[in-house]
Amino acid sequence: MQELFIPVTGMAPDDVSVSAWFKQPGDAIAAGEVVAVIETSKAQLEITSESAGVLGAHLVQVDQEVSPGTVIARVLGKDEADESAEDVPSPSAVTGPPVETSERAQGGIGGIPVLVDGAVGPGSAAGDRPHQLSPRQRRLAAEQAQARAEPEHPALDVPEPPVGNPVPPPPAHPALAAAGSTEASPSDRAAIRHRQAISAAVSRSWQEIPHFTVTRELRVDGLVAAVADLRSVLSTVTLTDLLLRAVALSFIEREGRSDVDLGLAVATERGVSIPVVRNVAQLDLVQLVRARRAAVERAKDGRLHEDDTRSPVTTLSNLGAVGVDQFTGVVPYGQTCLVTVGRAAPRPVVENGRLAVATTMQATLNLDHRSWDGLHAGMLLARIAGVIARPALLAPLGPPVTGVTEMEA
Repeated sequence: MQELFIPVTGMAPDDVSVSAWFKQPGDAIAAGEVVAVIETSKAQLEITSESAGVLGAHLVQVDQEVSPGTVIARVLGKDEADESAEDVPSPSAVTGPPVETSERAQGGIGGIPVLVDGAVGPGSAAGDRPHQLSPRQRRLAAEQAQARAEPEHPALDVPEPPVGNPVPPPPAHPALAAAGSTEASPSDRAAIRHRQAISAAVSRSWQEIPHFTVTRELRVDGLVAAVADLRSVLSTVTLTDLLLRAVALSFIEREGRSDVDLGLAVATERGVSIPVVRNVAQLDLVQLVRARRAAVERAKDGRLHEDDTRSPVTTLSNLGAVGVDQFTGVVPYGQTCLVTVGRAAPRPVVENGRLAVATTMQATLNLDHRSWDGLHAGMLLARIAGVIARPALLAPLGPPVTGVTEMEA
């Protein structure tokens, strides 16, 4: 028997509901098949089955609000009895406040109480009776134990206007302007919820994380030239792809592993979203470009993937394409670091005591001081600079060829 449950995403969903069931009780399910779609204030996420079997009862109805970790259905194996119907909760049981039974629960994951100590309250699919989390749920919770997370778009500091010289406020987002109107469209209402979620996440992160920043100017002549060369064989490669790999490679020693997942800040119509690109350091360039483009498409379509339920090591935000030279941001919840980069442009530098012109980029580490010191931040920036200065590290097109092909034979 496999339990299908609401994952705890790095996007920290506040209002979660099942927006559609693709399978009905008694339907045959194939491994990897989509069973339902859940919706948060930010995006949609497909719930898939890891194993083949028969779907049990729906434990949650369409549009019914639930908490992360809630079991919504079970996939039954051969000769397994369907006891799911006994667990079908009433609407009041699903939407009631979660019961916090331990210090771990008070913190929760992603800002949502997730009771990994074994008990769930009325916010669970089991109603008021105790329910033991499955191994898969525990594994996901453990994966995100430090992710009380709502990764969000880095916000720029806006100076207060001088006294006596008031500055008119910027025009409101069209969706926010329609907030009080009965004519607001569903897309406008979704945008409003998204902006509200951004506001809550950024405010909480800024209040609770002791931020500091470290900036370094990076020499990127070779990086820019490498992108131009690589486009002759892969037209869709971008500077962001190589920056993602450079950041991932720079974190290997600190993390003690090579399977480094990175978040990527993506601008969408509803605001900025942060999908996750997995195993960035291990992908060849073709795979990396494909993964980055897929992440951007998911963010713009408002549809999350299982990869996006993981907490990345850090997030990259690149505003160079819109002419920004340098900026700082808010560390996403569940992470300890945010990398922000500006545009690559010709700038004066000193070489061998003489003034010259080189292509440079300003990179800033936005850090949680509880996990980072300035020395370690400076060392990481030095490592990023060193990796970027060696473009050959950033552009593997695939694994080395071993043996001979049939044609050569």
